[in-house]
Amino acid sequence: MIPRTHVQSRERCEPPKRDHQYSGGRKLIIKAMNNCHTSTLNTPEDKEQTLQLQHEDLLSLINKLLRSWSEPLQYLSMGAPNNLVQKVKEAEEHTRILQGGIDRISGRMLTDLEDIYPEWFGPVDVTAPQGDSYMFPVYHLLHCFRRDSHKIDSYLKILRCRLIHANC
Repeated sequence: MIPRTHVQSRERCEPPKRDHQYSGGRKLIIKAMNNCHTSTLNTPEDKEQTLQLQHEDLLSLINKLLRSWSEPLQYLSMGAPNNLVQKVKEAEEHTRILQGGIDRISGRMLTDLEDIYPEWFGPVDVTAPQGDSYMFPVYHLLHCFRRDSHKIDSYLKILRCRLIHANC
């Protein structure tokens, strides 16, 4: 059974209800959406493109996305507000479990996964016009993590369907 990572990441790492308070407004939200450290990965833009990928390519994308979140999640577990720390630690553990599963699947498929993934260079440096701008890097990472976990969940569903049912 494949966990629904995007749902779990939304529940665990949802930004505060008043996003605008921490994001510095709509312009910074848009900048954050286009500035994730994993944005350099060449990922399919829609379901049709995703379905065109081979098993090995899906595994490789999942692997790269998971590995690229190791350092940012460690940062979040140390820099997030107290009410989010436990949720971030749960997300870290969940990511490790998924990575172990991907490693086992690739071993069974005799697929060597590249150990090359987008590097994270630390939190974004943004000066927001509001007093709570120190929270923007946390908000930014949570936004990116949610986006990437949704991708991982979609790729895992397609991979599972192919490997189990062979007609996807």
